[in-house]
Amino acid sequence: MYSSYCAETDRFCYSLCSFNPFGEVKQVQYANNCSLRGEPAVGIVTEEGVVLATEKKMMMKYAIGSTLKKLQQTGSYMAMTYSGLAPDFRVLSKLFHKMACKYGIIHDNVMPVPSLMMAISSTMQEFTQSSGVRPFGLALLLGGWENEAGILYHLDASGSQQCYKACAIGRYTNDRTSFLEQMYTANMTVEEAISLAIRSIQLYSTKSLLANQIEVGVLDEDGLYRLSKKTVSKYL
Repeated sequence: MYSSYCAETDRFCYSLCSFNPFGEVKQVQYANNCSLRGEPAVGIVTEEGVVLATEKKMMMKYAIGSTLKKLQQTGSYMAMTYSGLAPDFRVLSKLFHKMACKYGIIHDNVMPVPSLMMAISSTMQEFTQSSGVRPFGLALLLGGWENEAGILYHLDASGSQQCYKACAIGRYTNDRTSFLEQMYTANMTVEEAISLAIRSIQLYSTKSLLANQIEVGVLDEDGLYRLSKKTVSKYL
């Protein structure tokens, strides 16, 4: 009887669209586990801009860090980073960059950050219940600057989304989030936010990180600018 129950339960683990007896969709949970095993990324909102920072994993000693882009611009005042599967992020970032460009051509205006967020959320949710596909194996941080204020969204493989002032994804998510909750202040400057983001990434790293292993970008009224390796090294 026990073995037959296990077999009945296990079949839901391989079904994309079916809930198991406990109300779980296992394939979505497995997809979320991809982000929990990935390199960390952090987003912080300040009055001056939105900071996005992420760790880049170098597979070989002589890999060129600048060729690995984990922070992608999706609009004039929007960018996103991820933790999880790099190919999935490449597909999503290209898709929504095209969507933002198309919106600008049609409406002669910048696509609102919440609109892009909802488009991303809907697409990710659709991939949890459509045949012939699988959920995206990543979590996203979408940052934007709109109406003279910063916006930061967290999205997971299920398509769930939440707005934050400071957020972490990747390995040790809960620990890094607790650290951000302790250290974050609403009136902190961009420089302080950059320092906090890098510290939170370093916090649970098993070895010292180099400047080419951390990618940092800031979104403000002028758009996105990326910090150089020389600038990042000053915060290490």
